[in-house]
Amino acid sequence: DSLRALSSPSAAVLRDGHIETIPSGEVVPGDIVHIKTGDTVPADLRLIEAMNLECDEKILTGEAVPVAKDLKVDFSDNNELETGIGDRLNMAYSSSTVTKGRGTGVVVFTGMFTEIGRIAASMQAKQRKPNRSLSRIKHGPMQPA
Repeated sequence: DSLRALSSPSAAVLRDGHIETIPSGEVVPGDIVHIKTGDTVPADLRLIEAMNLECDEKILTGEAVPVAKDLKVDFSDNNELETGIGDRLNMAYSSSTVTKGRGTGVVVFTGMFTEIGRIAASMQAKQRKPNRSLSRIKHGPMQPA
């Protein structure tokens, strides 16, 4: 539910040659999504077009400054998935906000498979250490039980 609260309520998707506005929950991998200034990115997108596009990704990376997107990023030296989120300039991430420009991208991940979804899943999976209860020994100091 908290992941759903972060996501965009709708998305501008190219389907059957027409741009349709659909609920973001209906976006599927392979959809072509258009984003513009003020939009919340509905899913993880591999950008295929960008015009002065900048996204606020502080929710993922902690960077205070919006990130300028670049379609010509070269990953020939290493695997793209091993590259840090902040260095993948050809991607727009779910729940980030477009602060400048516009762009178009192909949906590659949705829901819990997005970068923000992976963070949410890791937070849910964490097991907390059980609290050590303290007991008071009769007429003595508090001690772990």
